[in-house]
Amino acid sequence: MVLLQNDPNDAACLDFASVDYTEACVALIMDVVDNATATVLLTQSWTAGNKAKKAIWAQQIGAEAEAHADAEQQAHELQALQDAACDLECQALHTKEQKKNRVKYLPIPIHPPPHHCPQDPIELCD
Repeated sequence: MVLLQNDPNDAACLDFASVDYTEACVALIMDVVDNATATVLLTQSWTAGNKAKKAIWAQQIGAEAEAHADAEQQAHELQALQDAACDLECQALHTKEQKKNRVKYLPIPIHPPPHHCPQDPIELCD
């Protein structure tokens, strides 16, 4: 498929009645076709060609948008994989650190407070 460089929606129909296109009109003029009819035929031909170019342009824009969306999705997936790999690496380093310094990572036992605390020295002897 030929990639269009310019948007055909912005193109303006040429003035086939002007002097610049006399040669093209003369090529179409016969006994049955006069100058006005030749101009109409050239305009219709240009319009049909421009309509085809518009369809190609729309397809091209759609393909570019789809390619951009696919690339963006792949970038997000790659970022997610990199994040997961980083998380696994951090977790492995933390596990290694815990094995290396077990005392540092021992859980602190939580004991309930005593129910009765003697305040009087006589009670201590009982």
